[in-house]
Amino acid sequence: MPDIPHPPAGADQPPPVPAPGASRHGLHPQQTNHSEPLYAALPEPNLANGQATAGMILGLVSLLINTFLIVGMLAIVFSFLGLRNADRFQSVGYGPRGRGAAVTGLVCGIVGTMISLLFKWVFFFLF
Repeated sequence: MPDIPHPPAGADQPPPVPAPGASRHGLHPQQTNHSEPLYAALPEPNLANGQATAGMILGLVSLLINTFLIVGMLAIVFSFLGLRNADRFQSVGYGPRGRGAAVTGLVCGIVGTMISLLFKWVFFFLF
């Protein structure tokens, strides 16, 4: 039978309980030596509404170049998604981030698409 080592004397006893008013490290709770705050500051949340910005840029481009109606349609889609994000920001307690850009993109996308459709219709019947 192999020889099983025995634990040292006193190893089966629990650690001593600190005195009332003292911590485990020997300092009173009022005598902490920490100079940093107890809670770390949370990073600022990213509140950019990129879909609203993309919708506005595409809407402005659709007023100038909207050959195949793709730019205007993308402007309408991204602006709609940007409006939804702005409503979510507002429902959580932040301001309507990107709402103006989304509305601008939506209006410019619709106007650019209508102008492009009008030109295509006129040139189709004239030529």
